[in-house]
Amino acid sequence: MPENILATEEIHDVYSLRWQVEIMFKIWKSIFKIDNVKPVKIERFKCFLYGRLIALILSSTIVFSARNIIYEEDNNEISELKSFCVVTEFFSTLKIEIFKGELAILKLIKTIINTIRKLGKKSRKKGRKIVTDILDYLKISVDDL
Repeated sequence: MPENILATEEIHDVYSLRWQVEIMFKIWKSIFKIDNVKPVKIERFKCFLYGRLIALILSSTIVFSARNIIYEEDNNEISELKSFCVVTEFFSTLKIEIFKGELAILKLIKTIINTIRKLGKKSRKKGRKIVTDILDYLKISVDDL
């Protein structure tokens, strides 16, 4: 890669962003068991897949909203893996609250975000840049992703 595009020192930082993709695959496999499929009829497989994808979309929306809120309010990053675990712990409550209306859902989401705030902190390793540091340096907004 030409140095006028990216300096040699920056290549490591950009390459480390690839780990974020690896984390998402790990979440899909270890938390949502997306790869744990037994031989079944196609109709049952589709139900399984759609259910997992709906859970992934819902969880992703909550986790990424929490990430933005916590970063803006506390200037802290959260661990995606820890945060997805927190959200899945609330699934049974969410199934009940979803039919009670917007206020009940908002209250539950605030509870989830506060739990992520407490339990989902990303450990900052000495001397290593975190994702937002790298994106800020490269002038890429998290919203652009």
